Amino acid sequence: MGVVLECGPGVTSVKPGDHVVTSSVPECGTCPRCVSRRSNLCVKEDVTKFYPDGSPPSPHLRRLGGGPVRVLCQGATFSNHAVADEDLVAPIPAEIPLHVASVLSCAVITGMGAALFSADVQQGSTVVVFGLGGVGLNVLDGARLAGATRIIGVDTNPSKVEVARRFGLTDFIDARRGGSEILAAVQAMTAGGADYSFECVGDSKVAELAVEASHPNWGKTVLVGSPSGPEPMHLPIRSFMLGRSVVGSLLGDAKPRTDMARIAQWYVEGKLAPII
Repeated sequence: MGVVLECGPGVTSVKPGDHVVTSSVPECGTCPRCVSRRSNLCVKEDVTKFYPDGSPPSPHLRRLGGGPVRVLCQGATFSNHAVADEDLVAPIPAEIPLHVASVLSCAVITGMGAALFSADVQQGSTVVVFGLGGVGLNVLDGARLAGATRIIGVDTNPSKVEVARRFGLTDFIDARRGGSEILAAVQAMTAGGADYSFECVGDSKVAELAVEASHPNWGKTVLVGSPSGPEPMHLPIRSFMLGRSVVGSLLGDAKPRTDMARIAQWYVEGKLAPII
């Protein structure tokens, strides 16, 4: 996040003085993916940049000790100044404090997008969220905005409950109870399984539990957490035969510039939970 200082030739969507947040995913607005709601991965997207081992050196950062500087998603998170492509920059209302804006383009848009776009949570539904970190909290908030009536959080840290309730949490399950007890508790609270289940940890075992915690006939599990390695999930095919589904979610399937403007306006209107 920051304030635009200068613009190169041809830039039309922002001007010097504008408050903006940068995104890890571009939105050109004209390619087939950008004009469709089915994907948020612009044709300009290079998926290798999401994995540090495969990311190319940033062309806009100085070399450190003579070697290339590799950064996650080509971002310059801790620098005072950065050069960004116009398609990676989203204008936001100037009244949003910059320390709040700093989380809008990652934790907020990822979590809320997972609930609103990846899952398309419906009014009156039940939701379970595994992991109540920055992303998980915003999944709660997205489910709340969508009208879910029971929103269950699962985490190893019960001290998060007070904050999570401000984001829409209705019930809490201590993850230290173990998988079988967690599964039984979710099923008891949701008449057999949650309509929507979210994995926000990035752990294959938690992902497996999240799938089993969804309703066997129509439950939808959204994998939001980013795994640290290529660990596989192990699930019996019969888990899906009656109608369960699993989808992945990158940046909440949100359009970085279009949806960022909507979420920023929701913050200004007081519709979001207190972020910071």
